[in-house]
Amino acid sequence: MKDYKWASLGCGVIARQLAQALQKEGRSLYSVANRTHEKAVAFAEEYGIRKVYDRIEDLFEDEEVDIIYISTPHNTHMDFLRKALAAGKHVLCEKSITLNTYELNEAAELARANDVILAEAMTIYHMPVYRRLKDYLDSHCLGRLQMIQMNFGSYKEYDMSNRFFNRSLAGGALLDIGVYALSFVRWFMSVMPDQISSQVRYAKTGVDEQAGILLMNSVGEMATVSLSLHAKQPKRGTIAYEKGYIEIFEYPRGEEARITITETGKTEVIREGNTDDALIYEVRDMEKTVSGESDEMYFDYTCEVMSLMTYLRETWGMVYPEEEALYGMTGEEDIPVSLPDGVPGFYYRFDTDENISDSILSMMSHHGIFPDELGKPQIIVAMEDVLDGWQVTIKYGFSLPGTFFDHGTFIIEKGKALLDEAREIASRESSSCDWDSAIADYAEKSR
Repeated sequence: MKDYKWASLGCGVIARQLAQALQKEGRSLYSVANRTHEKAVAFAEEYGIRKVYDRIEDLFEDEEVDIIYISTPHNTHMDFLRKALAAGKHVLCEKSITLNTYELNEAAELARANDVILAEAMTIYHMPVYRRLKDYLDSHCLGRLQMIQMNFGSYKEYDMSNRFFNRSLAGGALLDIGVYALSFVRWFMSVMPDQISSQVRYAKTGVDEQAGILLMNSVGEMATVSLSLHAKQPKRGTIAYEKGYIEIFEYPRGEEARITITETGKTEVIREGNTDDALIYEVRDMEKTVSGESDEMYFDYTCEVMSLMTYLRETWGMVYPEEEALYGMTGEEDIPVSLPDGVPGFYYRFDTDENISDSILSMMSHHGIFPDELGKPQIIVAMEDVLDGWQVTIKYGFSLPGTFFDHGTFIIEKGKALLDEAREIASRESSSCDWDSAIADYAEKSR
């Protein structure tokens, strides 16, 4: 395999762990960039890094760099992702990879357009114990998965200026620690959750300090997630099957799983990997994926977890400054509803003085609902034909990225004469939904 040249964008705790991981492998970072140049220089001296950039932009222009690890605050990721991917660099980005699905979809499209790998540094997908557990579950009959219980609580002092509580730094429990719990849930669930309810408590700054989340998927597998930034909880995941359960402590970088058989009470312990080597596993898997040897980054799971987190924040009405400015997410237009098939969804309302097609494009892109075979221009043109000049409501399902048309329904809120055209569009997008009944039912209720 090629000896890839890694660059670190950032020189905080995670960047130090990356440098140490490469040193364990007998290698070193090729270069480092940081907002504060003096810190980058000190970092380079400590870890024997050859190159320090005077400007962050110089990193993206360096033709020697193969892979960039981004470990800056959440709300800076997207700006750096745009520049790195457009420059043809592979990127491993610290969680949470972006603020929302709007951003993630844009970044994914940039990666595809430039033929590079984009991945999130989610340790759970790379720790060996999780892969060993998947092999165990394939060969041992524990029955159907019933329930997953997740806890993650940290006690953070109420310093509202630090990143945990700072809205301007995309603070809050969900993006900081909830991403681990939801990634764990997705790893063990057979399909993505499509029914979600939650409760949230806010810090004084307006970010989520504490949350309880209940999830269920289409085959009845359920999960509960308990998160807090002001109460210590064990980092514990419990996966309960019909005939036994699995417990993992310190699950973000877990190395041990305890399996208990319900009928006999017999316990088996599986140990695999080392917590201290979490970044080594990420580096190895990223390089395998970049080389084309195998895809080890689980980017589909990353997209699905981001969709869940975006959905949750929308239901809470919680947005960050970047989202208000770029995507019009105010938390006021989004009203949770129940679709005919029980899939959670939203009403999105757009007034006639807005650029309707752009608003719809942003909303749809946010949830990853443009299958590649359909293409964006085709959909937008078709919708403009029907929606131009009207206040509209689009009712859609919350589902896997790329499968919106299996669950969604286009609805015209005003102008019933256009229902036939709406039906025609719906029929072109999917044959699996009862579009006529959905539209007729809505029309009847709107009279």
